Amino acid sequence: MYICRKESLWSKIETEIQDIIKEAREIIDEIRNQCLDKSPNKANRRAFIKSIQQNKTKFYIDNFHEHFHKRPFADMGRRYSLIPCVFELLQFTKEEPAYSKKSNYYFLGKSADDKMFKVVVRKEKTGYVLLTFFPVDK
Repeated sequence: MYICRKESLWSKIETEIQDIIKEAREIIDEIRNQCLDKSPNKANRRAFIKSIQQNKTKFYIDNFHEHFHKRPFADMGRRYSLIPCVFELLQFTKEEPAYSKKSNYYFLGKSADDKMFKVVVRKEKTGYVLLTFFPVDK
């Protein structure tokens, strides 16, 4: 399990779920824009986080959060609040992902404010694709 240095957005923004979602989307857009700015052919570029530890493995963050909007509003807020921690885990974890029953892989993490979460990824030829993440009970 990776222990994050960052806290979830719940601890930083003590107001409304809308503010948490807005802050999380800004973080996602920032990473996407960084990837697009580096690409000479912007049409073919996929946004990714490059792992520092795992042989510079790429974790693509295409459209992992689109299904969040089908969830209840409070659950959507809980998931979005973990964005900084999830991105830190993907970038700095030294662990290999564990294999799950559904032919996917996962990581377990814990934020600095003691919120545990699971990150589900799918293996591809060029790296991994972030499928989803969610809080888990301790």
